[in-house]
Amino acid sequence: MQSGGSTKPWRVVAIPDGVDVPDETPYVVKVFSDKNVQQGNSIGKEFICNFLAGEFDLGVPEACIIDPYNEDFCHTLDYSVRDVLSKKHKGVTYCSKLSNAILVNGHLGSFNIHDCAAVFAFDCLILNVDRGGHHDKPNLLVDDDGFILIDHELTLHII
Repeated sequence: MQSGGSTKPWRVVAIPDGVDVPDETPYVVKVFSDKNVQQGNSIGKEFICNFLAGEFDLGVPEACIIDPYNEDFCHTLDYSVRDVLSKKHKGVTYCSKLSNAILVNGHLGSFNIHDCAAVFAFDCLILNVDRGGHHDKPNLLVDDDGFILIDHELTLHII
């Protein structure tokens, strides 16, 4: 993916484990550095906040675990991409189903104030410093059903 902050997420097509009829599904994979994982617990924060958002009836993409070091997967990567991966955390990581939605921006018009308040309250709960503000990153998608919250590794500073 061409954008996506410091983690530069990848768009991959994968087949979910344990399904009777294999279905190729697009996912967004977060490839974190060792420092992100060891000092920031980034993978865990992504899963925790994704789960919590769902508990508050906020839209989130389905969270999954993926092994970017799977031998079959690695053989599909160009050498330059494998080089990037070699400098990242060695192990399973967070991924989510790719949403058919667009990134919230100032040109989309107005939104329901209740939805905006719910997102703001949730961000206060998880201590999210990475939505809006001086970063000017919405980390928020929108589709016909409403907001979809993404990108939660810079939250829960107490962990």
